[in-house]
Amino acid sequence: MNPSMLFVAAEAIPLAKTGGLGDVVSGLARALQARGCDITILMPGYPEAIARTQDVRSIGGLPLALPAGHGAARLLSARLPGTSVKVVLLDCAALYDRAGSPYVDGAGRDFVDNPLRFAALSHAATAIAAGRTALPIPDVVHAHDWHAALTPLLMQRAGDGLPAATPA
Repeated sequence: MNPSMLFVAAEAIPLAKTGGLGDVVSGLARALQARGCDITILMPGYPEAIARTQDVRSIGGLPLALPAGHGAARLLSARLPGTSVKVVLLDCAALYDRAGSPYVDGAGRDFVDNPLRFAALSHAATAIAAGRTALPIPDVVHAHDWHAALTPLLMQRAGDGLPAATPA
């Protein structure tokens, strides 16, 4: 049986890219899929990312307790353009609908809520891995870079029975 993998990342080219991370995530996903792995990339639902994906559809709400004023989060299912790689976008406008870079404002300052924004992504990955969404439970969860760094910890705290989480 071919393994299913959930890549948790803040970038994947051509949906979002600020440096090499977007290239690595997309390239590795395509390469592993070509070798028979079932790959899904989970990333923030930046408006540009949603607009650039193919076959977008709502999977439904997500059991995340976001701070007051952030509204509800939902998952969107799509495909990486020009490929059959699945993409799941964490759609929460209060967290991800920002002008400019995914990480900094127009003046080059980090968004003050970046810890919350990317902690929400890790919580979404843990919910997927624990079977609390409509998505299949992956065999392996791969956390890419600091944006997904809480994922292994949250999975460990969620208990036994979750797939292996590998920080990158």
